Amino acid sequence: MDSDEGVDVIPVPWGRLKAWIEAQEKAERSGYNPSPPTKVQVAALSHLVDFMDEPEPTPKSIGKLDYVSELMQLAQAKSVAPPRFQDLAPIEVPVGGVLSQRWRTVCTLPFANNKEFPCVGYGLREGKLPPLSKSKKLSKQYAAKYAFLYAKSHFGASTPSNGGAPLATNTSPPARNPTPPDGNNNENNNVSVGRTSSAKVQAPSGGAPISPSSTLPSPSSSTGDLTNGGSSAAEDTDFYDSKKLPSLLDQVKKETKDLKLGYPIIEIFPDPETQGMYAGKPIFKNNSRIPEGLGYIKGALTKGLAKELVAEEILKYCKAQRKRLQGLMNTFNPQEEE
Repeated sequence: MDSDEGVDVIPVPWGRLKAWIEAQEKAERSGYNPSPPTKVQVAALSHLVDFMDEPEPTPKSIGKLDYVSELMQLAQAKSVAPPRFQDLAPIEVPVGGVLSQRWRTVCTLPFANNKEFPCVGYGLREGKLPPLSKSKKLSKQYAAKYAFLYAKSHFGASTPSNGGAPLATNTSPPARNPTPPDGNNNENNNVSVGRTSSAKVQAPSGGAPISPSSTLPSPSSSTGDLTNGGSSAAEDTDFYDSKKLPSLLDQVKKETKDLKLGYPIIEIFPDPETQGMYAGKPIFKNNSRIPEGLGYIKGALTKGLAKELVAEEILKYCKAQRKRLQGLMNTFNPQEEE
């Protein structure tokens, strides 16, 4: 190797470098590393590789909108608990040979079963680490942006796009959730909407009156068993409020079939703790392997959101089970090392 001055430079000892990397990887996998890389070593490595999975959020990439204010106004307009923000401890990140502090903020939506943002599909890619920001303000705006986009995709924007005052809402008190006649109640406390009046009803959020047929599902759409697909799947579209739900249900069907769990009935009903909100849970028929309480969610603003959240919980369980079974398979059938 030649330098600019024409003086020979000793070759890089790639073999020893590879051995050092392999030793570090092995120690980290074991959970104990007696000689972790020093800050100087880590900083030097940042000249060669980027330590962050994703580009840093910038004012340009986030946009000019104040998403924190938009999200707060949306919660106010819907008469639900406001979002919560948590600044995580700063992280030292090596960038270009220098260690610098970066920030990450988590935004939690109480009206979505305390879902946290960013999350996969909203500001985070599968298998990647959450983006880190140069300031707390950028970090908070990044989390708020994707929480707002998630909320908007489910029940529409209720605030002006210019970040001004929230839109006016109906001043009359919100109506209670429609209570089905005793004859229509079933033993599982399902949402029964078999009989609806042609009169206008008040939205759970206290907004403008809307037609019952536009907000309430058919009896089968809240609790229908989708095992057979076909007509049941079609009925479930009655109260979809996002494009994500059909895909989630397809994934649930595939995962539960592969694990031989049987496709669950997803039951949606009024949240017993919060008026105007919805709760949900999956019901697996004759399957003792399912942990009690699996998939139960509460505090969802819409029926469709409740169903989506239940489906996500089922998928989390299925993926964990698949990973556990794969680990057992690897234990009984270890791969021979060459």
